[in-house]
Amino acid sequence: MQIPRYLMQHTLVVEPAIGNSSHGPEFGPPVAYQAFIDDATQLVRDQNGIEVVSSSRALVDLTAVIPIESRVSTVFMPRLIFMSLDAEGQTRAKTRESLVLNVLRRDGGNLPVPSHFEVILK
Repeated sequence: MQIPRYLMQHTLVVEPAIGNSSHGPEFGPPVAYQAFIDDATQLVRDQNGIEVVSSSRALVDLTAVIPIESRVSTVFMPRLIFMSLDAEGQTRAKTRESLVLNVLRRDGGNLPVPSHFEVILK
């Protein structure tokens, strides 16, 4: 069972981590996934077991491929509360960039609960 489509109100644009070079981390081409973004500051553990502060988490389908340490942009479509106008008076989406701290598989198997990846964001 998947998370219902009507709950997937946000877009998570992932630039997958592909390695490091002498100039720093390297990322692949961006891939967009429908997601449910939950903004909540909390203390979590990264893939090495070190406690770090997470600013939000994203729930995505199990078909998503999101390596740890990938660069992500969360895109929030304009709503009445979060609406912002550009120079021409047009509404625009709000975006925020972050890094993937950890990816947790939440697979309900045959249970009637949604299966998904929980992507912990810095």
